[in-house]
Amino acid sequence: MLVKPPRNSALYFPAMVKLLIFYYFLALALVTVCSARDTLHSGETLYQGDELRSQSGYFSLRMQRDCNLVLYGGQGDFNPIWASNTGGSGSNCYLTLQPDGNLVVYDGNRRALWASGTDRSGGNTLRVQDDGNVVLYRPVWSTNTGRVNYDFKVNGEKKSFLHGS
Repeated sequence: MLVKPPRNSALYFPAMVKLLIFYYFLALALVTVCSARDTLHSGETLYQGDELRSQSGYFSLRMQRDCNLVLYGGQGDFNPIWASNTGGSGSNCYLTLQPDGNLVVYDGNRRALWASGTDRSGGNTLRVQDDGNVVLYRPVWSTNTGRVNYDFKVNGEKKSFLHGS
């Protein structure tokens, strides 16, 4: 037995395709937004080009391709607040939060370029906070940038934050 579609089904096909395309792009956008993270847990790694971003999105800690670990304020890469000063020190670098609580930038040969000096501290979670501070929780280490006035532009509009007051 052959089943024929209704006579007007051709009218619904373009609308169905448009609806499916809409849902595809909606899901893609949600995955992109939800994949932004503010936390690095013990044993996890941040590779070149990866970043941790505060929940507000105004601060990001980025493992740059030049091996420099940099905290930025504002949207974009135009306002560096803190850096590990390891730029140009190696290649294929990455940041890892070791199980012993030490936060370390390694080059591709597993040579340590920078460390927080927090081994044996029990720190197990690194978080980029909305106040502009990056904290290794229990807390045992931070960038101490939580009480600084930051000026930056968002969509061409000048913004200013005084954190920690």
